[in-house]
Amino acid sequence: PTLEYVPRKGWGGVFWLKHYSFVKQFWDRYAEVYDEAHSTTLGAGQMRTLVVTPWIADSKEAAMAEVRNGHDEFWKFLGPYGWSRGYMGPDGKPAQPGLIPTLDESIENKTMLVGTPEHVASEIQFLKDLLGFEYLTLFPHLAGDPYAKAVEQMGRFMTDVVPLVS
Repeated sequence: PTLEYVPRKGWGGVFWLKHYSFVKQFWDRYAEVYDEAHSTTLGAGQMRTLVVTPWIADSKEAAMAEVRNGHDEFWKFLGPYGWSRGYMGPDGKPAQPGLIPTLDESIENKTMLVGTPEHVASEIQFLKDLLGFEYLTLFPHLAGDPYAKAVEQMGRFMTDVVPLVS
């Protein structure tokens, strides 16, 4: 219901914790509903933002080791409430409510972009090419992470990743 209601009201849409193909479907549907309601064709990323959790380290293995505990605690909290239903299940359909995804599943769904700066940049570029977003929201602070770690990740994103994205 929110996907139909928010664009009709003229509010911006936030897309988070969904498999990238589901995001694309919702992203496009938002634009269709907005156009129907306001007789205005939105630009590729207008009125919408994507939320991703990047985690950057000097190797993929290091990034996965650093982010795994925070990821797992995040999903132990949200999974039982159905937040993971935006993930793709093995049948290609939305996952059943209650899924507590593994870090590998979050990486496959592209809700978490984990690895070297070059890898994270390539994932951002993939999503940017898919959606044409103008705005990207980062969620760099997971359960148990000190604030300094979030600051470090935001800094690495700006200095090591952003210059690699066109």
